[in-house]
Parts: sequence; structure tokens; C-alpha cells
Amino acid sequence: MLTFLLNTVTAPQSEIAKEMHNIQTPSFMRLGLAFLGLMAALWLVIWLLKKMSGSKMGFFHHDSSIKIIERKGLSPKTVLYIVEFNGQKKLIAESSLHIKIKDVSDIADDD
Repeated sequence: MLTFLLNTVTAPQSEIAKEMHNIQTPSFMRLGLAFLGLMAALWLVIWLLKKMSGSKMGFFHHDSSIKIIERKGLSPKTVLYIVEFNGQKKLIAESSLHIKIKDVSDIADDD
């Protein structure tokens, strides 16, 4: 009689466990596919935002008051820039040791 009770109690549990296993496997697959789809959508949104922020028609475009007009490398560690800032042109000399800034009008007056 004890064997009959044990078989009756364990048999339904094992059937339930089998059914739960069959239900859970597709659920995990759907969950995994949904996660991959979400990651792909997130990557696409980030990529589009980066693309649009670099263009003039982008969401994050704003007019900058600083414009680099020209850049000239004098050596691997020294660069000259002509920069326009609020309508004024500046000459910037950058090296590994220091940075010097002069108005372009000051340079024309020195001649």
C-alpha cells in the first residue's frame, strides 16, 4: 500500500515537472530572442543618434562660437591654428610645452 501511495504521489509530480520543462524551454528561447532584439534595437537607436548629431540636420546640432579656420602642423609636437571666436580671428600656437594665443590683427600690425 505504501508503494501505491508513493507511486501516486510521485507520478503526478514527475508529469508536472515534464510539462513545466516543456513549457519553460520555449519561454527561455523567446526571452533570449526578445533580449537580442532589444539589444539590436538599442544599438540601432544609438547609432542613429550618433549619425544625426554629426550632421547639420541632427537633433543635437547647435552653432558653435568657435570655428577652426585652418590647422598647420609644424612638427609632430607643434601645431598652428587660426581660430575664429565671436567674430575675432586668433592665432594659436600649440606645442608639448606651452600654448600661445595672438590676435591675427596684432600680427598684421607687427609688419
